[in-house]
Amino acid sequence: MNNDANAAAPESSASPGVELRRRCLEHADDLIASAERVLSTDNQYQNIAYHLAILALEEIGKAGLLAARFATQGSMDARWIDKRLDDHVSKLLWAVWSPSMSGGRIDPKDFEDARRFAESTHERRMAGLYVDFDANETSVPPRQAVRIDHATSLLKLAKARRELEGTRTETAGAHEGRDDQRRNG
Repeated sequence: MNNDANAAAPESSASPGVELRRRCLEHADDLIASAERVLSTDNQYQNIAYHLAILALEEIGKAGLLAARFATQGSMDARWIDKRLDDHVSKLLWAVWSPSMSGGRIDPKDFEDARRFAESTHERRMAGLYVDFDANETSVPPRQAVRIDHATSLLKLAKARRELEGTRTETAGAHEGRDDQRRNG
């Protein structure tokens, strides 16, 4: 997507992967702020705040997937990552599961729990966004498909994950600077 807003973006000395990751996380910040604004203004639209919080988590997940793609560039086939960059459930899964890898262990149960969370969260989001045209008279309107506690809980998760990614970004930036010094030194 090429538009005037992209053309006006400031030049960055960061690698393309770092820059894309930064943009994803910056957008997550905007989505979190928007969800907070929706909830602070009127709790009648918790379904919209929920959706915005999910979009923030997806941007955080996408930032992680992009980092993985650029970190492995040339050493392995990254097509599995590229396929997941457009998949809502995959980005949610990555956002909630990837922090569990930081301890150096990968537990299949953690992955399965994150997968189930991502799927059920996405299903609730869809119910909160769209009127189900196949539904019978007992289906609820989108506004009622998401409770306020769902929206606030997911927003807290998005904020916590964004904060964690901020810490990771600072660490990655420091590593990138050291790597540049080694190459140029």
